[in-house]
Amino acid sequence: MKYCVFSKIMVDFTLEEAVQKMQEFGYDGVEWRIHDECHIKLEEVEKKAEYVKELTESHNLEIVTLISYVLVDDLDSIKKLFNAANLMKCPRVRLWPPPYDGKENYHQIYQRGLEKTKKVEDLARKYGVKIIFEIHPGTIMPSASLAYRWASNFSPQQVGVVFDPGNMVEEGTENWKLGLEILGEYLAYVHCKNAGWFSKRVNGRREWYWDWVPIKEGIVNWEEMIGILKEIGFDGYLSNEDFCSLPITQRLEENIAYLKNLVED
Repeated sequence: MKYCVFSKIMVDFTLEEAVQKMQEFGYDGVEWRIHDECHIKLEEVEKKAEYVKELTESHNLEIVTLISYVLVDDLDSIKKLFNAANLMKCPRVRLWPPPYDGKENYHQIYQRGLEKTKKVEDLARKYGVKIIFEIHPGTIMPSASLAYRWASNFSPQQVGVVFDPGNMVEEGTENWKLGLEILGEYLAYVHCKNAGWFSKRVNGRREWYWDWVPIKEGIVNWEEMIGILKEIGFDGYLSNEDFCSLPITQRLEENIAYLKNLVED
């Protein structure tokens, strides 16, 4: 397995500082976030493509994915992302799956999104990139089984899924092995973080909420998770997306050591 970082967790670092830190701690790649907050703005992604490629490669890192928040119906933005990915020799672009908030029936959202995504699949083939969708709460794919229902409408050469058990703690928890088996050839790689559920008394009533916690301490048992990944023959990226409150350099250094120890055990 290989190790990368989702650059969102390094929001306080510049591009140049981020690659230096990732190289220092022994990572193999990076998921670059395309966002006004960091590290590359959508309107600048094509213009900065060559620089980002050279900067990343000069630190012995692979650009794993361009992580966007673009919906499948925004073809103009998608073309920019696909062209930038092509220029960067980046094999994947994450698009945001149709959101779900309960105000519209799931089946209507699903069917409309499906028709639009089929157009995007053809575009991805033209640009030579793979579309990635992430298992994420607040969307029509908060679980592995729902992600598979969506992705299986497309070629696994053009569409993949990021398995994110940390997100599934909030919404979409299933048996981890079952979920990975369901995804099968659509599994792209894995986001690594952790979360837990907590309670507090509000007006005499116990209310429950979730929050990010250090990777070793949450509901996701990463020792079990890595064991399952080894069992199914996974050899792709484990991406550090740890949003807990520990200092970022500690999360970068300790998480890769922890994951490598589990993989090599």
